[in-house]
Amino acid sequence: LLRYFAVFGVCVVLGVTMDLPVTVPYHAQWILVLILLGFNVIYHLYTHYLRSQSAGIESWVRVAKVQIFLDFLILTLQLHYSGGMENPFAVYYLFHTAFAGLLLTPRAAIFATGWGAMLYTLLVVGECVSVIPHYSLGGWYPLDLYRHPGAILGALIPLITAMIFMTYLMSAIGQDIGQKETHLLDLQEKLKSRSRELAKANKQLSRHMQEREQFMLTVEHEFKSPLASIQMVIDSLLLTHKAISPGMQDMIFRIRRRTIGLLSLVHDLLTLSRLNLQETDTTPVPINFSEIIWGEIEAIRPFAVEKGLALHTQITSHLWLAGCAETARHCVSNLLTNAVRYTPQGLVIVSAQGIDQQLVFMVKDTGMGIEPSEIPKIFQDFYRTSRAKELVAEGTGVGMSLVKRAVELLHGTIQIESQVDTGTTIWVRFPLSPSPTETVGTPPSSPLI
Repeated sequence: LLRYFAVFGVCVVLGVTMDLPVTVPYHAQWILVLILLGFNVIYHLYTHYLRSQSAGIESWVRVAKVQIFLDFLILTLQLHYSGGMENPFAVYYLFHTAFAGLLLTPRAAIFATGWGAMLYTLLVVGECVSVIPHYSLGGWYPLDLYRHPGAILGALIPLITAMIFMTYLMSAIGQDIGQKETHLLDLQEKLKSRSRELAKANKQLSRHMQEREQFMLTVEHEFKSPLASIQMVIDSLLLTHKAISPGMQDMIFRIRRRTIGLLSLVHDLLTLSRLNLQETDTTPVPINFSEIIWGEIEAIRPFAVEKGLALHTQITSHLWLAGCAETARHCVSNLLTNAVRYTPQGLVIVSAQGIDQQLVFMVKDTGMGIEPSEIPKIFQDFYRTSRAKELVAEGTGVGMSLVKRAVELLHGTIQIESQVDTGTTIWVRFPLSPSPTETVGTPPSSPLI
């Protein structure tokens, strides 16, 4: 585009000067313009061919050399037919020198600069000694300065030194740009290689996740089904307890308790594995969190009544969040179960309300509490506090791990405060979602007091 603009600029200058009292061979200038235009067309077509063939850097360097050397020659001829050293457009040598410094190697750039300086020197000296004719700009330079040695040196020395300086400056800039481009190409190649490695690793990870899911299904079938069968047999034996000795009854009760514990452990492990497989909730949908809380309260209420615990609730209706309902149910179920299980006497308070675009869910109990040093550890897999082990022998230590993972999947946060022999308060905060246009499900049941 710049080369075509240069041709246009020369045409404009020639058109303007034709009305001035200048006697130069315009026919020669127009021939040079046509030559330059033809060269531009050939250059344009050839570079398009190089791009289509994905040519290497060597081909482009050869094209740049030919371009710069021909440009110097055409510029020199144009100056010759339009006043020689009298023509101020001699400064255009600097543009070609700058292009040489940027596009060529330092050695080639110096050689190109020398070629341009030699052409201009031969032009000026040749006109001075009348080896070649001088086409004066008549009237603009009344004195024959082109024959004056001082004027000649005054024209050559500044221009040639500027050309040399421009060559070194642009070569330095070109080398710096070249190094950065090389570094960028290396980074791009490394990035492509890394992307291929990550794609391969992602494919392997997807396969491993499928294998893990299949393994969990196998575990669920191979462990839960036999354990459930064992529990059914034990329950059948206990129905005939009159024919079983007291010692045998005690042994069967122990077996039953262990079986129930194993079933609970298998269930918790499978649930935790499924949650760990999820980076985020796979199908986030609007969830009426209030309904989930009431449903889990209904499920835990018989256990609380059996222990003589009071359940106090303060739950705002239709609190919505976005996520997976099953994940939210795991969170609520484990928090309520722990609160009731580890509270020997007193009460459990459950509240949920919307505060500042957040859904704040709280479970507070008057149970045994947690030692301050053990609070950071309760989210670890299979960890149970020393006081929990003393109060309840059975337990998997996975419940709070499930809670933490469920809260993360629902983009929430969890906070715990606890005092030994006073109780524990747990706050869970989720981003509050707007209510959907249609309420799904039935309204929550009345509060339990």
